[in-house]
Amino acid sequence: MKTRGYKDIALLLWALCLCFSGIVPAYAQETVSTVANNIVESVEGLPAPIAAFSYLLGLFFGVWALIKLKNHVESPQNAPLPEAASRFLAAGAFLALPFMYDVAVGSVTDGFFPDTTDFVETTADSMAASTSGMGNISNGFSSVLQNIIDSFSETPAPIASFGYLMGLLLVVAGILKLREHIENPDKSPAREGLVRIFVGGAFLSLATSYIVFFNTITGGNDGAGDIGGIVSAGSGELDLYMAGCTSGSSKLDQVICNVAYSTKGLPVFLVLFSYLAGMLIGFWGLLKVKEHIEDPRQTQIWEPIARFVAAGAFFALPMIVTVMFNTLADGITPYAAESFNDANGATEGSLDEMMVKFVGNIFEPSRALFSWFAFVAGSVFIVIGISRLLKTSQDGPRGPGGIGTIMTFLTGGALVSFNPMIGAFSSSLFGTANVKTFATLAYADGMTNAEIAHVEAVYGAVIQFMIILGMVSFMWGIFVFR
Repeated sequence: MKTRGYKDIALLLWALCLCFSGIVPAYAQETVSTVANNIVESVEGLPAPIAAFSYLLGLFFGVWALIKLKNHVESPQNAPLPEAASRFLAAGAFLALPFMYDVAVGSVTDGFFPDTTDFVETTADSMAASTSGMGNISNGFSSVLQNIIDSFSETPAPIASFGYLMGLLLVVAGILKLREHIENPDKSPAREGLVRIFVGGAFLSLATSYIVFFNTITGGNDGAGDIGGIVSAGSGELDLYMAGCTSGSSKLDQVICNVAYSTKGLPVFLVLFSYLAGMLIGFWGLLKVKEHIEDPRQTQIWEPIARFVAAGAFFALPMIVTVMFNTLADGITPYAAESFNDANGATEGSLDEMMVKFVGNIFEPSRALFSWFAFVAGSVFIVIGISRLLKTSQDGPRGPGGIGTIMTFLTGGALVSFNPMIGAFSSSLFGTANVKTFATLAYADGMTNAEIAHVEAVYGAVIQFMIILGMVSFMWGIFVFR
């Protein structure tokens, strides 16, 4: 035990020496994007050896075909003609591999083939630009989110690169499978070779595949997936939520506002997370297409389709948030509070004055914070709902068409439209979305004006506090409803 302890101390001292010597701090600036760029640089030369290997395969199959043709002429029964023909076809395909890649891509894109490099660079630029205005609190939580986003800004590049390499290999594998089919159709069906070439073309044109998934959800609306759009979905910009927040105060209201502003980057972070999730799920869906065609009984057709739909929904998360808002709250007037009693009526230096000032100080910032929290929570529920599309009917309520999934989307829509939903319930009960907040003492006989003002000031503070509790209870009710 003592020897083990001495070793641990020695290792600790060695690590400290490395830190002070400047060796370890060299890694301080390294991020996930650095690793992603290293991966891309490491594999960018792989297409050349794949092309060279295929060329050698073409030469090998050509020589092998001539030998098989000679054997067939000498002994047709022992060397059937399909053996020589399959090798000739494989040799020609491998020697003309760039043409085969064009055929594979054309079978999927039909000429619609945006440059993958441009797609990745555009994605990275969009992710980097989205970090602007994420919060005005230095070293706050938004700073952490911004560092994470900056760190992952280059991650689409290795995904696209890996997809391109996957496409190259699948086309080569497809050619080999077609050769096996020509020689032995019963053992190696033609679909095994064709599906590899088809899916290989989809991977070679991965950017096109992603755009197809996106357009399937958005209908071709390029602005539907705007990263900044999520903070303006539904009821307006974040600043509208924060209208009750003022700067320069040293009171509790400023603390509440700081909490709200320091989390301003959460929706942006959520959209970027969903974008990366869409890329990975779309990649997974293409592999599921291959598995389904090879063995339909093992992999149902719903599995790749569900992944394509989920990938498109993740790409267009701002649009999905807006759709859920409009589904529940389109045209509904958000609730509004009218004027409150004058707080100056409270007795100076008394306990009721402390209560009136406390509630008056936190009222508007609390409304802003709860509305903002509801919006972020609703967006998270919508992401959870999209992810449930990947499940199967065997998951019951949590399945794609289960009541749990439906309620998750509805809960998300109710939360992102929190203020209009309160207005809808208020109108259903009282006929108006305007909350009555100005209290008038009906029975004031024998009371002086100062006493009346004192009571009404307390009433105003109580009403404001009840509104705060009402917002919390209403939000909790939405969660319980799910």
